[in-house]
Amino acid sequence: YKVCDSWELQKGDVRAINIFNHELVVYRTNDDKNKAVIMDAYCSHMGAHLAHGGTVKGDCIECPFHKWQFASDGQISNIPYCDKHPANGTMKTWHARESMNMVMVYFDAENRDPPYEPLLVDEIVTGKFQYRGSYDGKDLNMHLQEFAENSGDFQHFQPLHGHMTLPWTTIQVPGITIAHKADWKVDSELKHIAYFSDTAYLVILGKHFPSTTGYATITFMGPGGIVYFRFHLPGVGDLVMIQSHTPIHPMLYRTQFRWYADPAIPRLLVSYVVGNWISQWSNDVMVWENKIFARKPVLVRGDGPIPTVRRWFQQFYSASSRSVAADRQFDW
Repeated sequence: YKVCDSWELQKGDVRAINIFNHELVVYRTNDDKNKAVIMDAYCSHMGAHLAHGGTVKGDCIECPFHKWQFASDGQISNIPYCDKHPANGTMKTWHARESMNMVMVYFDAENRDPPYEPLLVDEIVTGKFQYRGSYDGKDLNMHLQEFAENSGDFQHFQPLHGHMTLPWTTIQVPGITIAHKADWKVDSELKHIAYFSDTAYLVILGKHFPSTTGYATITFMGPGGIVYFRFHLPGVGDLVMIQSHTPIHPMLYRTQFRWYADPAIPRLLVSYVVGNWISQWSNDVMVWENKIFARKPVLVRGDGPIPTVRRWFQQFYSASSRSVAADRQFDW
């Protein structure tokens, strides 16, 4: 899950974050490793919050209360008035990763190591695509599984996404509709990855215009904490948008969008494509925030591969998911 943008965490910075209904501290070491570190926020000594007044000392974060220092692995590295370091004072650290201008954290109810690493988009890593913009969506009151299931719910496309709107708004353009053809599949080798593809073109006053066809491939890495959108514009180029859902509190997700594009694509066109997606996404939000999670939906032929999506999603729950959810008041 995304914690913050890399540029929000400069060398020696300390930030407080609330994620998984849990207070954490994230800091960047000011040594030659320059790495992002995530650990529990409250000092094991007397409970001070390390992000409020805490400072970075090389690889360590120093508590403002009694100046205890904790290394990036959570071990006590220095107590200014005591040479003996209690073993039970070790701070819990979290699996942090940083790539493509994002600091990320992995959550597992069993506290296991990550079974996979974040996906890398070659054009972003190599700098071939330029950073073109960002949008911070509203915090969503929804179940994360709803977002994944939405991609397999083929029959909602025309009701919610069949009308052309002005980019960045929900204002419909009269006489222009959008025809969709969707597909959904799991990666043949990496079971934690799934792909949703949508081929769409405009229908103007009832006349189909295949020349307006655009292609979108959406890649789910895990349960949907970070999702990659690749929009292909024939004869123009590609752009990639990263959509993140960060669980803050029970049923509350912070949503952010960051996008990169081939420098040859005009900025206005990039904004038009992304703005259209944001507009269509807003229609989904209206439904997500006012529906229940249907544990036993009444499905009919043509609804789409919703059962397949659900079976795929089950891998992201584990034996302790329910107990952790109950302990932190999650409703998973």
